Amino acid sequence: MTYKDAKGVLPWRPGDEKPEDSIRRLRDGKDKPSPLHVLVYVAGPYNAPTDWGIECNIRRAEAAGINVWTSGFVALCPHKNTAHFGGLCPNEVWLQGDLEILSRCDIIFMVQGWEASKGATAELQFAREHDIPAIFDDGISSFKKLFEEFCIKENNDCLSVAMQKILKSVIN
Repeated sequence: MTYKDAKGVLPWRPGDEKPEDSIRRLRDGKDKPSPLHVLVYVAGPYNAPTDWGIECNIRRAEAAGINVWTSGFVALCPHKNTAHFGGLCPNEVWLQGDLEILSRCDIIFMVQGWEASKGATAELQFAREHDIPAIFDDGISSFKKLFEEFCIKENNDCLSVAMQKILKSVIN
């Protein structure tokens, strides 16, 4: 729900903290970052030999995105952004747009079956070249559990790494 004021529609209720105040608190070190400050790019196969196959790939990515959201993170799912746009532009146009979106994300989440996709493979390669951590869907676990296991395995604080990246972009 949105609320109106003299300037237009606000995504928060009057009296709630404004987004810029939240960013300022994080930048000043007065608040610990939450997972909702972490953008997760959902990568997986899109193309298939049939329309039904494409629909199934979109639904699989959608389920992964829901897993990310319900784990408390922000999911960006390009499958939903350009669903059934096939043939309107060359595949390279979609991939370049997706890589631009990915460049602004903190984590890439590889959906099961990604290995069979040239696009998802290219996205993973891009992520690795740009130091974007990759987490792989096991089809069972919540994203939050996979994220925690990744942080333990890699022996790093993923949230602080992601937040450093976000805060640098806000400050600069």
